[in-house]
Amino acid sequence: MKLELYKATWGMEESTLEEQFARIKAAGYHGVEAPLPADAGSRSELARQARAAGLSYIAQIQVQGETAASDFAEKARQAEEMGAVLLNSHTGRDTLNEKSRNALFDAVLETQREIGIPVCHETHRSRPTFAPWTAKALLERYPELRVTADFSHFCCVCESLLEDQADIMEYLCRRTRLIHARVGFPGGPQVPDPSAPEYAAALEAHEAWWKRIAQNLAKEGEPVLRVTVEYGPYPYMHHLPHSDRPVADLWEVCLWGKKRFEEMFASLPFAE
Repeated sequence: MKLELYKATWGMEESTLEEQFARIKAAGYHGVEAPLPADAGSRSELARQARAAGLSYIAQIQVQGETAASDFAEKARQAEEMGAVLLNSHTGRDTLNEKSRNALFDAVLETQREIGIPVCHETHRSRPTFAPWTAKALLERYPELRVTADFSHFCCVCESLLEDQADIMEYLCRRTRLIHARVGFPGGPQVPDPSAPEYAAALEAHEAWWKRIAQNLAKEGEPVLRVTVEYGPYPYMHHLPHSDRPVADLWEVCLWGKKRFEEMFASLPFAE
């Protein structure tokens, strides 16, 4: 199985897509994950710039409210037209009751069966997948659904490294198709610097989940493991009081995460 590493554009300070993509490519990433642009001209430009830089594109969308189902259908087809290799969706809200949630995902799955790109639904605060048990309940009802593993949010929601959720996490690792490689901790969804020794236990916990996901995909015969390194700016990145300065360099934190994942993946017996 091959590893493809993607860089989220979230928090990048370069002013143009060309500058962002050139920096991402020079750093050795295989692709970019970025929000799906709202207008056709911007979508065309993003797709063109990604192709010019030699980067694959993962489209990220958010759909919620009364038009969530129709918005998902429209955006999914737009992502496919752009040549996205995968769609990562923030689907619905945590406030949905069971009936409304099921109606949304019934419609979402109809769209997924009609399009030609894989779709993953992100495990994220404020979504129906905000906690391990809510994500598992959704996936049990819908065997076709796959998730983007952003398990850092679970650590924040549960205020733990999920030691008491081992069985559920094992289940979710089997249903994951995209990893968001960000380390969370019991106090929040993003450690300031994953290389710091004080976050070693959090890093170890996340890497155990990531290895399990990779192993499961390899057993299923998946040829590629896609991973987005997605550390974000304030308020995810901690800032110093009064000065409003970040406590770490966001680009370097992401780059460390990329290299660390490469090293971890290379140690697995099925890595190419």
